[in-house]
Amino acid sequence: MIWNFINYRRTTGLQKQIRYDTVKLEEFRRVRSVIDTVLTELGSERQTLRGISASGVTIEELRTQVGERQVKLVEIFDRLEVALQKADQSDFASGKDWTATVHGTWDRFNTTIDKVYSPHRREEEARAAPAEAAKILNEMICAVDQRLETEMKRFVGQHQGAR
Repeated sequence: MIWNFINYRRTTGLQKQIRYDTVKLEEFRRVRSVIDTVLTELGSERQTLRGISASGVTIEELRTQVGERQVKLVEIFDRLEVALQKADQSDFASGKDWTATVHGTWDRFNTTIDKVYSPHRREEEARAAPAEAAKILNEMICAVDQRLETEMKRFVGQHQGAR
């Protein structure tokens, strides 16, 4: 009888922990899926910038195309920032610095892409700027993606430790 009571308490505690861990994981997956979607869009724009840099268009066309991409990238970055703010606010994502991780990279990206418009730059420098900016976007994407992977490993590690 005592043995049954001990097993009941232990099983109930484990079930409770499993339910809680499942809710935590699902909440984090919800936050992560939005971030992943935005990162995919950034990746697409990164490829477009690489293509623009390699194209043989005139410098005026290059500036026009880069300007169009910048408008799109600002919209995407705003969505990324909102998604990262949700991670900052979530009780299920560790740390409150998700948004801060991209600001420095975004500033570097803008400084680099602005080389396209500088009248003091040689044409070769202006043409190389979109590809350089694409590399910086790649750094941002990889940094956020790595952070997401670390979080998932933390959840998996907690779950394995509960067994």
